[in-house]
Amino acid sequence: MIGRRLFATFLLVAGVAFPASGPAAGAGRGGGGTLLYQRVRHVVTAGGSPGSGCRSVTVLELLDAGTIRPDGTGRTRLALEDHVMSRVRTGGWDRFFYVATPADPVRRFGPVGRSGVVETVNWEAPSQSVRGASLSGGKGTAVVVRETGGRFPGDLQVSPGNGHVVCPWTRRMTPPKGQVYFGRFDPFSDEAALLIADPVTGARRTALDGEYSRALFESFADLSTDGRWFYTVAHCGRGFELVGVELATGRVRTFPELFPRFDPGSLPWNELYPKGRGVAWPTFRISPDRTRLAVTRDVYDHSCNVTTCSCVVHHTLWIVSLDGGPARVERGRVGYVTDLRWSPDGSRLAVASVDSGGCNPEYVGSRIELLDRNGRPMRTVLRKAHTKVTSVRWSPDGRRLGWDRYGTDLVGRLEVADVASGAVREVVNTRELGIPVDRKHPVTLLLCAWLPERR
Repeated sequence: MIGRRLFATFLLVAGVAFPASGPAAGAGRGGGGTLLYQRVRHVVTAGGSPGSGCRSVTVLELLDAGTIRPDGTGRTRLALEDHVMSRVRTGGWDRFFYVATPADPVRRFGPVGRSGVVETVNWEAPSQSVRGASLSGGKGTAVVVRETGGRFPGDLQVSPGNGHVVCPWTRRMTPPKGQVYFGRFDPFSDEAALLIADPVTGARRTALDGEYSRALFESFADLSTDGRWFYTVAHCGRGFELVGVELATGRVRTFPELFPRFDPGSLPWNELYPKGRGVAWPTFRISPDRTRLAVTRDVYDHSCNVTTCSCVVHHTLWIVSLDGGPARVERGRVGYVTDLRWSPDGSRLAVASVDSGGCNPEYVGSRIELLDRNGRPMRTVLRKAHTKVTSVRWSPDGRRLGWDRYGTDLVGRLEVADVASGAVREVVNTRELGIPVDRKHPVTLLLCAWLPERR
């Protein structure tokens, strides 16, 4: 069984809010805009007790990318070079960015019990770099950030307008003997600095050196809609704190400095980042209007199973007002969170979750809920058994919601719903893209962004 956190660590579920493109932002065929997606290859592995028939579906590597309009037209393919280590990112229509390595990042060892030969991702693969390429397609990429001085880009985020590429600038270290997963999953490791790079001029600056890690970047890596600020979590001394980093200067300011009415005591840091192995770390999302902070953390109960192959899991949701006042807290919400996204105007929050521990659609189901800005339920957009949803994205006009999912047929799908009517339509699936079903290494789709209309 694999939890949300390992999946999310590979895909880094973090957000860039695209600025609206004027009155025409939601117009055009299919309601406007373009979906940016990526193909994902998984590995299916036997697990659980002998005879249980349990199988895990684990992300193994990211492949090429593509764009498509919400009505299924205008399909293009984006070729990516070498082995991809991150999801594709873009802050505008000119270019997209990703982390890649020339080395094969898939590590194989074993055989191990019923699982046989185990395949997993080598997060410390050598020569990782940030590449940039044109969203119009065609060949040719530019290296934006190279591994230098024993440091490499451990993931990335891109500001609106593609003005800055932001990475956890990770020190290359030797993992402890026998440890498969290393610093990528440890928010206490202080393995990194934050690197800010201008993709045009190549100018760089760093911040938070010795106070940062890839795990913290995964927890919180949001950008302001004006492209000026990057928001994240820093590990300072014995504790954690929310910070904003000014992209133009690298200056770091705490949340109480940026939001004077914010109460830092409204978040229980010992609960968000508890000591111990095998725990899930929190996810933070700041609203586009910078008035609310949504925080979730998953809690697994391996002593109590929903099915033979999946355990009980729930999550806690905090909605923190950055204008002051106590946080609204809701505990015991069913399932683990795979993604949460604020609407473009900050009035609603979409929460995608899986109802029990596991990642195989044979024994889990998914839902997507809409909450108001204070975390109160509005409606359920999707509730489907035997389905895994991994990412959700709002349309630029906030009228529709898109997501990716796969089911027991292991066919990857992109779908779009009209928020007002609840009508859902399939945009594309892997069969239409000419991808056959492979029961050992299935390929699904990942929704990366919903771009506005070209201006």
